Amino acid sequence: MNDKLAYEILNRIEQHHAQYMEIFARQDKRFDLQDKRFDEQDKRFALQDKRFDEQDKKFALQDKRLEGHDKKLDRHEKMLNELIQISKEHTEDIKSIKRSLVLIEDAVNNKIPALFDAFMVAKQKDEELSIDIKKLEKTSDLHSLKISILEDTSKKHSAQLAKLSS
Repeated sequence: MNDKLAYEILNRIEQHHAQYMEIFARQDKRFDLQDKRFDEQDKRFALQDKRFDEQDKKFALQDKRLEGHDKKLDRHEKMLNELIQISKEHTEDIKSIKRSLVLIEDAVNNKIPALFDAFMVAKQKDEELSIDIKKLEKTSDLHSLKISILEDTSKKHSAQLAKLSS
């Protein structure tokens, strides 16, 4: 009778063991799938980082261009002030200096709208990048939460296995 009971208990233990091994195999497949998804997400993040780096380079180039235009504007302003001083000192050259002043003002005024347009484009790009960053932060937070849940589940399964083992 004891042999029969022992055999039945052993049989049940083997059945439970087989069931848990199937469950763990399915869980391992799920973890593998999740790892694959995380790898794909990492690739997307790397691509996005590369795009951000490229955008930063473009912004740096645009900043250099704007600095160059600022220097030109400063030089033109200095020249304008010098011309005004010369016009006060040399009244007979006033007409020719006024013509030069008009030409200089035209050159400066034609560049200001272009600078303003470039600034607006840069500002719009910055806003778009800020939105993209917020989206990526939300996605990252969601993935962190999923990882935490998976870790908790894994700990629970390990605890259950430990109980079954002992």
